[in-house]
Amino acid sequence: MIADDPSYLPHVPPPSEASRNGGAGNKTSIELSVVVKSITKFEEVEGLIGVHTNLVMKWRDQRLTFRNLKNASSRNTLDDAGMRKIWYPRLLLFSTRNKVISEVTFTHNCTVIRFRTFNALA
Repeated sequence: MIADDPSYLPHVPPPSEASRNGGAGNKTSIELSVVVKSITKFEEVEGLIGVHTNLVMKWRDQRLTFRNLKNASSRNTLDDAGMRKIWYPRLLLFSTRNKVISEVTFTHNCTVIRFRTFNALA
């Protein structure tokens, strides 16, 4: 699915929209959405809450080229080998109660969304 490019460096974030357009700025824009699926614990006195969530991160990496993408994005999923070939944002969660930092990892959860559809001219 991913077109091999020897110059692509998966440990380097993609350039920002501003820098691609000649402007200042070097941070990649990442859209983060959180869907709370269920509340697993709620202890009002102790101030604790446990939740089961889905985290969705979206970003654009114009350095990548994909082949044979399906129209349905749910069918464009990268496996672990594909994930090792691309840059993706690392997400750290910090628990103030236990002073624990957890890294959220992705396994079989990276979906490629088609950005453009090209039509041949008749």
